[in-house]
Amino acid sequence: DSKLQWDELDQPRHSALFDFYKALVAARRRHPALRDPSFATSVDMVDGARARWIVVRRSSGVTVAANLGDTTVAVHAEGTVILRTDAAITTVADGVFLPPRSAAVVLAEDPAPLSSDDHSS
Repeated sequence: DSKLQWDELDQPRHSALFDFYKALVAARRRHPALRDPSFATSVDMVDGARARWIVVRRSSGVTVAANLGDTTVAVHAEGTVILRTDAAITTVADGVFLPPRSAAVVLAEDPAPLSSDDHSS
């Protein structure tokens, strides 16, 4: 459940979600790329029987990758993981391994511009 229950913050599940929200706000303050108003975005998605994930790339160099499935997946996301929902999220040279039901925010050191074929506004 992704909805924060204010009256249940003493329960670990809701407390963890609240902590993640606070970490998102703090990351937005620390990293200007997270405040970029540009809508240039590229989206990759798989919704199949064996895997369910989505990767959203912003022209500012921010990538949000989420694994909505029940198996670990590897997705292309170059840069530094600045926020993760699961400590088991690991990085490799050009991607991130996401355990089931996890997400990561990745910040590119030198963002490449999105091509006009790969984004929507």
